[in-house]
Amino acid sequence: MLSKKVVVIIFTLIAVLAYVGVFSNLTFTQQITSIGQIVTCGVGVYQNQMCTTALTSISWGEVNPGASVICAAYLENTGDSNVTLSLAESNWSPTSASSVLTLVWNAPAILEPSQVVAVNFTLTASESTGTLAAFSFDIDVMGTAP
Repeated sequence: MLSKKVVVIIFTLIAVLAYVGVFSNLTFTQQITSIGQIVTCGVGVYQNQMCTTALTSISWGEVNPGASVICAAYLENTGDSNVTLSLAESNWSPTSASSVLTLVWNAPAILEPSQVVAVNFTLTASESTGTLAAFSFDIDVMGTAP
């Protein structure tokens, strides 16, 4: 005959296993969709290394909380002097999206005339995106002469 202590341990183990079995299959996610427009000044942004297909918008697809999405692109200095590169975002819709989404890139600080570099635009959603279900914003890529 099993002792009362062993029976309690067995029932506790069964309860834990049932809980894990039931709730391990549940996934709580929030998917966010967007399309962003790219605005440039002094720099070309392209889909391909030959710089023949302009990248005018990015469809980020679904971005889950705590996740990042990367868009590969190519930048070309279209002018005849060195330019200092900068990145900014504008026209957020809704405006609250800018507080839970972060855009960064890995572009060099300076781009020489006719130089082409590969870059990644990385969009990261915070762990808690609240009620955000869809968003849009413009990506401003600028090249200014030093």
